[in-house]
Amino acid sequence: MNFTATIRNGKIVPIDVVYFQDEVPKYEGKDVQIVLTKLNKRSNPQNRYYWGVVVYLVRERLNELGYVREDLRDNELPATLTREDVHIYLKENFNRKEIVNPDTGEVLGTTSASTTSLSTDEFAKYIENIITWCSTHLDLEIPSAEPQLNYNK
Repeated sequence: MNFTATIRNGKIVPIDVVYFQDEVPKYEGKDVQIVLTKLNKRSNPQNRYYWGVVVYLVRERLNELGYVREDLRDNELPATLTREDVHIYLKENFNRKEIVNPDTGEVLGTTSASTTSLSTDEFAKYIENIITWCSTHLDLEIPSAEPQLNYNK
């Protein structure tokens, strides 16, 4: 089991509390190894690019195609898509974690994971997968995060 947490006042505070509370009891009575490593969380520029470019453009394109909230989220009433609707859809489809039985190693299923704890490399891969999907499924080209400099000669 891998999970991401913050240390606050000497206590481990999981980022995804529900995942943590679901998984930890599976290790009851077992010896475990706990390894702490500092994460290089996603950067502020990555976060701004994700919300300001990727999520924004995906939302605009889905609106153009006539999608509404109930198309992306089960048990929702029809409503215009928000950025949060799009973010939830993207993380549910591009940031999935396997649920593994700790005793057998059997994969029991998958669940969407929070994007807040992704490292800079993991978050870059997450965005890359979304961009590829947009290109092939939405006919949407997301501009690169790298600034394009054009000089007139």
